[in-house]
Amino acid sequence: MSNTLLKVASGILLIAVAAMIAFGVYREKQIRTDLQQREAALTDSQTIDENTTADELSKLGDGAAANIPALAAGIIGDVPTLETIPKVDAFPWRDALANRLYSNARSRRCGMLIPGLPVRSGLQHREGRLTTIGRIPAISISLELDESAKDKMPRITQVQTENYLAKHRLVIEPILYHDRRGTVYFGTDCRAAFFEKDRPLVTVKSEAMIDQSVGNFLALGLFQDQGECDGRTLIMSFRYAQSDPTLTGLDAAKKTTECLILHLRPDATPDNPIFDVFATTEGRQQIHQLVRSSNLLTDPTTSIRAGVRFDRFVMMGLYPASPVVTDVRLNTDRTMPSAKAQLLMRQGPADDRPGLQDILDDFAGYVADDSIDARLLETFSN
Repeated sequence: MSNTLLKVASGILLIAVAAMIAFGVYREKQIRTDLQQREAALTDSQTIDENTTADELSKLGDGAAANIPALAAGIIGDVPTLETIPKVDAFPWRDALANRLYSNARSRRCGMLIPGLPVRSGLQHREGRLTTIGRIPAISISLELDESAKDKMPRITQVQTENYLAKHRLVIEPILYHDRRGTVYFGTDCRAAFFEKDRPLVTVKSEAMIDQSVGNFLALGLFQDQGECDGRTLIMSFRYAQSDPTLTGLDAAKKTTECLILHLRPDATPDNPIFDVFATTEGRQQIHQLVRSSNLLTDPTTSIRAGVRFDRFVMMGLYPASPVVTDVRLNTDRTMPSAKAQLLMRQGPADDRPGLQDILDDFAGYVADDSIDARLLETFSN
């Protein structure tokens, strides 16, 4: 009797598993078909490849975004005025200020866009009115599985994880605005778009580990110098558990806080809201200007490449969780030590000292100035 019941139960279990697999395949086909239809509507029978220009990509998004409610497109609420947007009075060079600003900005986390939306929104310019210009891709991110972590993963999990990470990209997109006079400025609203790198027009659903990573990107506020703020510089921060090879066990991952600086160029306009992106490393000890791509969504080289390992596996040990960043590589154009920037803003007559925005405006010039390096060395040697 017990053997009969066991056989029946086993048969029912096999049928249930088969049904679940079949339903999963069916749903995946449904989702992919739906995304393909959305993508076809966005492209309007046009194709996109590595030669597609940023202007062409923007035009593709304009017609599609016009028919999508602002909430779904990731642009929510009334247009904020420059006066109402949170400010940062000083750049967080030191850990104490960086940690305090990060804690105070937890309500300004970067939000993930829902699946099926245009990766890039259309841009708007309405003369004489407060206007949301749109979402603009600023930073592209790719994840790679750390080589040392592969041996600790089940083979099937390793292959699936590597394929998943290689297939997808993530972009961070600030929202820009312009006032009645046409002055462009950042807000602290920020969105993240997750997409297949071979289909860079439409967002797709992300796994929990990706959502967790995006939640670590916060907008600290607009930089203001001595109470003056023109909205040209947005300071963001991200925190992650970085592997420390000198430690073992639970202490082998330490929290690291870095900053992203998005800086509008002086000649930015509502029709051309061009900006540069900077990122810090080594606990904000180095400032890097990132290479500006002509088409961030299709460029095979991402702004940030991060190696990751997983300290925990769930669902019978097959699903990776608790990602730990072991390595961060930036697509860097040029680099300046943070100490040099601080020295520039402190030395010499007060009227001749550049502010942070002045340094960002002419970053290449200040990096190349050898006399500043010599003065920095002499000062720090005493």
